[in-house]
Amino acid sequence: MLLDYLFLAAVLIKLAIDLNGIMTETKKISEGDINHTIATEHMISPSRELGLYINNIREGFSGAIEERLKSERLKTELITNVSHDIK
Repeated sequence: MLLDYLFLAAVLIKLAIDLNGIMTETKKISEGDINHTIATEHMISPSRELGLYINNIREGFSGAIEERLKSERLKTELITNVSHDIK
């Protein structure tokens, strides 16, 4: 019975450590470091899944930003070309 409690305590401590790590890493992403990835290799199941979900959201967001920048560059290039043709 004591071993069960010790095992449960160890799992809960590991979950708390993993969640604290996810919070720290997510803060970096929220502060603008969109290329930052949460390392999930050594996390246990619920924490690992949450970290992977956040990484997937980050990848989607990063892709959307890249598309937006590409669109803005093409728009600027079009305006420049039209302006040049008008002159």
